[in-house]
Formats: sequence, C-alpha cells, structure tokens
Amino acid sequence: MKSITCLYIFYSENFSGAEIVISRLLKSNHSITPIILCSEGDFASFHREAGLKVYTSKHLSSARSGNIFVDTLLFVPLFLFKSLALSITVSQIIKQHKEITLIDCINLIPSFYILPYIFYQKIYGRNFKIIRSHHDISFHGRNKYLSYWIWNLLARNFDLNYVPSGATRKKFLQVTSHNAWIVYNGIDIQKFNNLKIHTGVDITVGIIGQIIPEKGHMLLLEAMKELRTNKSVKLFVYGNENTDFSVELKKYISTISALSEMVEFKGFIKETEAIYNEIDIVVNCTTESFAEPLGTTIIEGMSYGKIVVASNVGGTPEIIDDKLNGYLYQSTSLKNLQSTLEYVVDNCHKLIDLRENAILKVSKKFNIDVMVNNYNKMVLDILDE
Repeated sequence: MKSITCLYIFYSENFSGAEIVISRLLKSNHSITPIILCSEGDFASFHREAGLKVYTSKHLSSARSGNIFVDTLLFVPLFLFKSLALSITVSQIIKQHKEITLIDCINLIPSFYILPYIFYQKIYGRNFKIIRSHHDISFHGRNKYLSYWIWNLLARNFDLNYVPSGATRKKFLQVTSHNAWIVYNGIDIQKFNNLKIHTGVDITVGIIGQIIPEKGHMLLLEAMKELRTNKSVKLFVYGNENTDFSVELKKYISTISALSEMVEFKGFIKETEAIYNEIDIVVNCTTESFAEPLGTTIIEGMSYGKIVVASNVGGTPEIIDDKLNGYLYQSTSLKNLQSTLEYVVDNCHKLIDLRENAILKVSKKFNIDVMVNNYNKMVLDILDE
C-alpha cells in the first residue's frame, strides 16, 4: 500500500463511541500515518502519550448553548466564526505537513465546521481527498428539516461518506441519494477472546454506557423487579453517575426493596476487562429514538463470550442473530424483555454454544483486522479516483 498520511479531525475532548472506534482503527492500521486535530482533553492526552502528532483547537465545540432563544439568535454567527477558525487551523496544519493526502472528519461537528475549507479548496484546487464518517443513526438538531438539509449538504460536498452499519446507511439514503460505504466497527479479538464464565453465586447482569433516559435503564429496572426466577440476581450499572437521570434512577430504586438489594452503581470504569469479567449477561436497552448504529458494548460483550440481550433497533440485528449468538427483544415491550431475561438467567451456565457462537461472529465480522482492511480498501479507491 502506498504511503498515506491522514489528518483525523475529532470533536470530543473525551472518549465517546465514534472516538473509541476510530482510535482502535488508528492503533491497528500500520498503513496510514495519522495526525490528529481535536479538542484539548483526555482524548488528546491519550494520543500524545501514544506518540502520535496531536493538534488541538478550542473551536471544536458545539455552536449551541442549550437555550433555544440564544441559539436562535447566535447559531449562525457562532457557526460561521467556529467554522472559519477551524478551517484556518486545518489550512495551517496542511501547510506544515505537505505529506497529508487525506482528511477524515469524524462525525457531524468536524464535518460541518470544515465546510468553508472544502469550498475554498474546490475553488483553488487540491491534491488530497476529504472524507467523513457518520456514526449517528438519529438526526441532530431540534428542526428535522434543517437536519435533513445539513445531511444533504455534507453528503454532496465530501469526497466520500462512510458509516458503521447497514442500518445507518439505510437512514442515510432516506435523506440523500449519495452513497455511503459501510465499514463495520472492529475490536482486537486477541485481547477480548477469552471465554470466562462467572462462577459466583449470583447471576450478574450489566448495563454499560451513558446513564440517560434513551439508554433504557428504567425499562430494565421494571423488568428486573418482576423477574420470576429462583436464581439470585445482581444488576450492575456502569457509567458516569453525575447526571440528573442517575439521581432520578437512584431515588426510584430506593423506594423498591427488591431493586435496592439488587442494583449497584459501579461508576465509570475505564478498564474494559474489569467490567466484563464480573458480569454474566450484558444488556443493551437502547430505545428506538436513540438507536445505536452499532453498539460497542454488544460487540465487546459477545467477544468475551457473555450472553447479550439487546433491543432490536439500529444496527443491533446486524450483530446479533437471535437465539444463535445472543438475544433480541422488542424494544417497546417490557414483557418481552422480562421473559427473555428470565430464560437467560435460568439457563445462564448452560448456554455454552451460544457463547462460543458469539465469539465466532465477532472474530469474523467485527475483528479490528477486518475493519482495517475494509477502511484501507475504501481509502485506496477514493485516492485512486
């Protein structure tokens, strides 16, 4: 593969879904030399410590304040200021690193803010490609029609758009006729592939991620409090507890004795292995309105040989083959979730074939080596045009 240097532009100052996925790609992809532009924070520090070239910009943040009145008045001028400032920063980096042949904007905000630079390059010509990833399956913004217009604008002006699942691609094509490559997310299967069955007295269930209403914690609690099983069950909740919804959940749990004895908040744990080695069942209860393009915790749980129970929304059915390597339930059905959990809890230590099938599915389709190969093939195709 010919020498390629890529400028990756990230939005988040910390690690979120898309940042985690692409960071794994950068670490495992030895065919592309990465240069990173992101907000200052843990994400930048992590990659500096890994020896990568990292630039930061304070302009990689949302133009929305959260106040509808203020946003209405200031969104356009703030967007223009931030996008022009970021475009100038990108231009300066390109001048310092003439070896850059590719720019990859990770998700919405970097893609939106770099538009002035793209328009400038279209006028004066350039010898590199600008691509973008789209890791969200829901529309951004309060105004649906504005979101549609933004998606179309981005699709038309980038050399290539790529997405992590067929579900995301389907949503993408509902908005624009421009195509999108599918590059499935990958994990290091050698790191995760170690089938360990929890041997504690309790059956442990874990829900991992942001503690927000859209992640379905409340539905899971309703299902757990009504479980009809002779097994002793614990529910571990992993994620940042400093949210209003977390406080609401804890207050609700304290009013129900069955839940207060069952549920334990674990907080944010950075070490993945520490999470999966203490749970038997991974549950992903994401709602339809917040459907995940491709749930990382689902893939990770399966790679550890855990039993995964997940709502049948977004890209999840592309990961789980129901009853073969995991379990899908109807996202709006409390009864369906409850009955599925009861079966899995009662048969937890018997489902060896399902656990092994889960590891096999991840190793074939969601292996980081597969992701690297697919990504590089996409890059070579667009650079050769």
